[in-house]
Amino acid sequence: WKKAMKKLLGMRVEDNSLQTNVTFGKELWKRCMDLYEDDVDCGTFSLEFLCYTLLRIVTAIIIIPLWLFFGLCSFGSLWPPQVREAIFTSKVLKHSSEAEKDDELRKTQIRVLQQEVQTLKDDLLQELAIDRTQMFQMKSLVAERKQEIQSEMKHIKRIVAMLFEQQSGM
Repeated sequence: WKKAMKKLLGMRVEDNSLQTNVTFGKELWKRCMDLYEDDVDCGTFSLEFLCYTLLRIVTAIIIIPLWLFFGLCSFGSLWPPQVREAIFTSKVLKHSSEAEKDDELRKTQIRVLQQEVQTLKDDLLQELAIDRTQMFQMKSLVAERKQEIQSEMKHIKRIVAMLFEQQSGM
């Protein structure tokens, strides 16, 4: 809570990170909102809890309404960027950008699927070519075996015919 209090009051906090102030009020608004993010771990009647609660109440009742009022009087130029963004950003624009992101995601998914389909198609064509060559090889082996069997059958037929002739000549 001490660190948050020092941050809110603009006192120096021991932090080694580099900070750059790009827009007026952005860090201060973030600090004010950080008061409501953290919970105090001390008891409800401790001095730390009471100071932190008082700081939250002062911020909620005095600082934020005054800041918003001065921003309203200056036509929004003194508002922090978070408030300007919430007020002046179109909801339709946000949805359209989300829709564009979804469309872009779908397009990339479609491209990936198309590439995968093309890869599968190429693999199938390659397998078909291999199977076709194997089938031609099998056909030629079957034809060779058929001719071998036919020649063996002719040879057996000649032998049987010779045996009949020898048997009848005896």
